[in-house]
Amino acid sequence: MQSLSRKRDLTAEEERDLLTRWHDHRDMAARDELVLAFMPRVQAMARGLRHYPVDQEDLVSEGALGLLVGIDRFEPARGVRLMTYASHWIRAYMVNAIIKDWGKGKTGMGITRSRMFFRVRRERARYSAQHDDAVIAARRMAADMGISEKRLEDMLHTLDTPDFSLDSYAEASGQPDLRDRVQDPSAGPDDAASGSETDDIVGGAVGVALSSLDERERLIATRRLMDDDPITLADIGREIGVSRERARQIELRAKRKIRTVFATAGLGA
Repeated sequence: MQSLSRKRDLTAEEERDLLTRWHDHRDMAARDELVLAFMPRVQAMARGLRHYPVDQEDLVSEGALGLLVGIDRFEPARGVRLMTYASHWIRAYMVNAIIKDWGKGKTGMGITRSRMFFRVRRERARYSAQHDDAVIAARRMAADMGISEKRLEDMLHTLDTPDFSLDSYAEASGQPDLRDRVQDPSAGPDDAASGSETDDIVGGAVGVALSSLDERERLIATRRLMDDDPITLADIGREIGVSRERARQIELRAKRKIRTVFATAGLGA
């Protein structure tokens, strides 16, 4: 690290020569020289992210991978220096490492959650600095972010929940570890057979119930009672050309018919 920090910066001409040797002739020595020349910049970018709970060496390693990608994809004809382009790849690899580390043992770490992770951290620090009262800070933060206080509370809980090893008990006391104590969620043979039979009965009852409804009742039952994202009565009313109150009456009639069919099949309403 000390030898890297003392390495001088490349001139634009030297940089172009090394890039040409790598891109045109796949000269590994040229690429290695580029990597060594820019590693101090990678280390500096890693230090800029030191407030995240990720080991600095891991961030530097990820940044080095990003640098290699930047070197490979850089086009000298763009008229910019290599680091101007490669820095985007370096940061992207480092940020991805931070998100992966935070997301261990958690679910739903898609792109939306990844962006929200950084926004919530940033906003919490800002609002905490502005308000001594944590409740007021959370309330104003939720309002400004356009989410409910409960949603914000869940997000902060997920953000602050540490991961733990399934080997923790064994390491601490020699007792059976958590992995051996986790209950198998899969159904046994009897439960599986019973569940399959119940599914057949319910499926048949649903088919009979839908066939007993008229066209408008069936539409409302499908869009309001069976959809994972049901539409409002006002929307369904506009769709079938009736008022919201009339749509509500049709929905109630459909529910009564469905209950009757389910009761006949011996199923709960």
